[in-house]
Amino acid sequence: MARVNDEANFGEVFDEVFANKVEERVGLITDLGKRYFALDKGFRSSLNRSARRAAWRMIRREEGVDEAA
Repeated sequence: MARVNDEANFGEVFDEVFANKVEERVGLITDLGKRYFALDKGFRSSLNRSARRAAWRMIRREEGVDEAA
């Protein structure tokens, strides 16, 4: 859908779908926050590592940097 629409037209559909998904997951976000800030630092460390890796890969892909580097 994003391939055949400009960003504004894509946003008309995306915004509603995204709002519905956020509403469905609010409880999960609360639970995630509780686990993230709990005394056991293992969950926080694992989540940070996964999010950092995903962000790093996404940025490199958007910048056209070779994934193997």
